[in-house]
Amino acid sequence: FDGVGAGLAVCRAIAERLAKSGYAISAGMRTPDASRDNDKWMSHYYDAETDGAAEAWVDATVNRYGRID
Repeated sequence: FDGVGAGLAVCRAIAERLAKSGYAISAGMRTPDASRDNDKWMSHYYDAETDGAAEAWVDATVNRYGRID
């Protein structure tokens, strides 16, 4: 949940609320935290300024969960 100010807190709160509700989460961040990873939560490297990062994140999510909703 890299970011600044409210963006960071809002993104984290939304993802955590969805995870508590049973949704599988794929969290893209510049500094992934693998210690949180479990069957319903994965963190993956993502930086919008890095070529191919979005595609790699999508591929990793599909490989893990089978689809993106």
